Amino acid sequence: MLMEKQGAILNETLDRRKGKGGSTTRVSGILTTTGARPQSLERALRAMYGQQMPLDEIIVVQDGHHHPTPILPPLPSLRLLSLGNPVGVSAARNAGVAAAQGEVIALCDDDDEWLPGHIVRAYPLAIQHPHPLVYSDALIVFDETGESVPFRFEATADLLSKTNPLIPSTMVFHKSLWSRLNGFDSRFRHYGDWDFALRALAAQIPLTRLSTCTIRYHFSEDSLSAHETVMRDELDQLCARHRLGSLPVANFARMAIDPRWEKWRKSASDPCG
Repeated sequence: MLMEKQGAILNETLDRRKGKGGSTTRVSGILTTTGARPQSLERALRAMYGQQMPLDEIIVVQDGHHHPTPILPPLPSLRLLSLGNPVGVSAARNAGVAAAQGEVIALCDDDDEWLPGHIVRAYPLAIQHPHPLVYSDALIVFDETGESVPFRFEATADLLSKTNPLIPSTMVFHKSLWSRLNGFDSRFRHYGDWDFALRALAAQIPLTRLSTCTIRYHFSEDSLSAHETVMRDELDQLCARHRLGSLPVANFARMAIDPRWEKWRKSASDPCG
């Protein structure tokens, strides 16, 4: 019965992908990496290819050459976009989206992994009009201990004025939305996703939450957001740009467990695992 229900959802979604004249709205996955975590990159790629609704293409964007170029399997839907000098994750995402042939964009960082239903659930929301910025709940996995905790927040204007509740690897959106916002601001290497969401909110673009866990967000000492002292100056720049006042440095792992964020956490019936 469960397989029949999943099949019906997939068939309905594939039908919705067909537009005028039988053309199909294509989906591009953008996977950003520095090449420093080859095992994590392999795990992320496996998850992207394991989607219940297949992607039309996957673009792996390597940010700089400080690490060996990833060796990717020779698949027609997979290509490598190698950036000569490190430009930061925001600029790397922009390069991937600009090169994408799909109309719908799904982001993923190389240390995260999508669950099998991520695209099939987010896609119907992303093609609605007006095109929203779609994001989902996630499971935060602490790699050092193996412990995990749900990450469930609603991206309200109030919460966005205090912290960022949108994990980038959950984001799915129409490419025209990215163009409308002039992409991610490459000046923000740590907070480009938060800045993107704030600008979307200011432009009255809907922020649509998929209230089920569709990815695993892996947190470790190697995570970009683990180095809070490096993030301080950039956070001050973001706060000045959006007139947010003075805010403490936070990250997704801390938001998931810190009592300070308890009143904003959402509950849900799915097990998130």
